[in-house]
Amino acid sequence: MRKAYLDGIRGWAALMVLLSHLVHNFAAQAAPALNKPVLLFPTDGALAVYFFFVVSGFALSTRFVNTGSVRDVTSLAIRRYPRLFIPIAVATAMSFIVWRAGLIFSHQAAPVANSDWWLGTFYNFPPSIWGAVKFATFDVFFAYNSEATYNSAFWTMQVELFGSMLVFGLMTVFAPAKRWPVYLTSFVILLFLKTPMLAFLLGMVAAEIDRQRDAKDKAPHAMENIVGYIGISSVVAFSTFGRGWYDDPRALAFAAFVFVIAVMHVERAQRFFLNRVSQALGKISFPLYLTHMILICSLSSYLYVHWLATGMSKQAASNLMVASTLPAVFLLAWCFYPVESKAIALSRGFSDRLLGQHDEQAAPAR
Repeated sequence: MRKAYLDGIRGWAALMVLLSHLVHNFAAQAAPALNKPVLLFPTDGALAVYFFFVVSGFALSTRFVNTGSVRDVTSLAIRRYPRLFIPIAVATAMSFIVWRAGLIFSHQAAPVANSDWWLGTFYNFPPSIWGAVKFATFDVFFAYNSEATYNSAFWTMQVELFGSMLVFGLMTVFAPAKRWPVYLTSFVILLFLKTPMLAFLLGMVAAEIDRQRDAKDKAPHAMENIVGYIGISSVVAFSTFGRGWYDDPRALAFAAFVFVIAVMHVERAQRFFLNRVSQALGKISFPLYLTHMILICSLSSYLYVHWLATGMSKQAASNLMVASTLPAVFLLAWCFYPVESKAIALSRGFSDRLLGQHDEQAAPAR
């Protein structure tokens, strides 16, 4: 039931977030020549995050949508916190170590890169071991504060956890009820609340549409491909020309939903997200997301300041900084991948042990 093309979408979305932070928020601020319309979609980190949310809703619900097994829902719910916590804790420890070692240079880079509004806002509080532990275990999920964060990319983790729990809660409600009335009711409520969690609900709807497509067991026909291409093009156009809507999470959620549904209906798009590059990016998408800000605030910032000090122009320093950072980010993400794998294995084992004990205790009653 796993839809591997979702991994490809997630991988390219992670790259979009990286490019958003590295190019749009950093290099292009120092060298405005990089602010080209053609780069708006590839560097659209805000939309990419909603790709993550819709894909998460899709991936977390697709098995239940196809099997109706509540046990699967229970297992996923039990493992969700440790699944997210373990890699977040390791990434937070990495940030803490780099910071305490004096290797954070974002404050030096911010004024010369015209990025005080972004780079200049990081690490403006004293680091502490207790603070890092509290951040990784509790704050990042339940009390995130952008002014006291050990990694600014982690603002999404609170949405990810609560969005996941919304999916699990709705799937539990589905057991005795028809699903579409629940979808509709939830949609109206989330639309009114103006919350990013709408994207998780739309991901569940995408899983339902995918199930119905699988039931037909037919390849996309010509009209579906045309409509799908229109959908993809409309999302790219929205990203390029619709930035005025970006204060509304509902607009981003709908755009991400349209993109996923469009890919579902375009066979060539699915093949693109299934190719080796896309799948490789998908494999390291979460490690890349968790670790890229560490390098931007340390290596990237240091290189930029250093090259400016040698008399290099801002344009040349920006270009060289981006070219140097990209391979380093991919290398770090690959090195971090075993942490990701271990987190998946440990969280699954934790869930299996709890459910196994529950089944053993319940066995005599049956």
